[in-house]
Amino acid sequence: LRRLAVTPDGEWVFAATGAPGLVAFRPDANGRYVPKWEQNLPARVTALAISPEGRLVLGFEKPVEGVAVRTYAVEEGGLRAEGLSIPALQREFPRYPAPTSKLKEYGGALYYVSENRIVRLQPGNPDQVAVVFDPSPVEVSSLAFAPNGDLYLSSNYGPKRTRAEFVYHCARKGDNWEKPVSVSGEQGILKDFSYEPFDVAVDEHGTVYLRSDVEAEWPHMRFFARRATGEMTKVADLADGLARYRAVI
Repeated sequence: LRRLAVTPDGEWVFAATGAPGLVAFRPDANGRYVPKWEQNLPARVTALAISPEGRLVLGFEKPVEGVAVRTYAVEEGGLRAEGLSIPALQREFPRYPAPTSKLKEYGGALYYVSENRIVRLQPGNPDQVAVVFDPSPVEVSSLAFAPNGDLYLSSNYGPKRTRAEFVYHCARKGDNWEKPVSVSGEQGILKDFSYEPFDVAVDEHGTVYLRSDVEAEWPHMRFFARRATGEMTKVADLADGLARYRAVI
């Protein structure tokens, strides 16, 4: 469960899951909350709240029919879309940063992910914003630059469309980059994951750092439960789901 909302009278508890769905709970005769219904949604819910009128307000990870926020009437059997809807910023403002992207600085400019493209924002008067790299078919969560300008990308999709956690390397080529190549093998760093996007960073020595907000128990702590398959060598295990790898290119 990722997000929770409770009605003021305590009669409904709503929980957003890691998958695109929502679960509703109601108290039984003993006051214990039990599942009432579960409803699939077109995108994962990243925020939810109860309006003063008792409607459920959901914010989505990605646009749903061009909408980022929508209200729903709560019924005994599920949700019914109605009322307020807020357009996605991606529709209103082209090249708006993706929710999973972090801002990264390189060469005096800011870079981020938008609609699965790498975008550069060059500060000025006015600012210059441009798409500079298309990593397709890799679906990108975040990015990082090595000191030499090489690009690293984090993704939950592998070279063979497998679902796991992957890091890709894109060699610098003039003002652009080569196509992404997985440095975490074909199986990824860890196959048992929770569909959670993760960030990546590179220090001045070329060491790749991976970070996730998902906690796990030893010995299955995220990112170093199993050795990567050849291209990435573990350097150190750090606390709180952080691990460090040396990328061998």
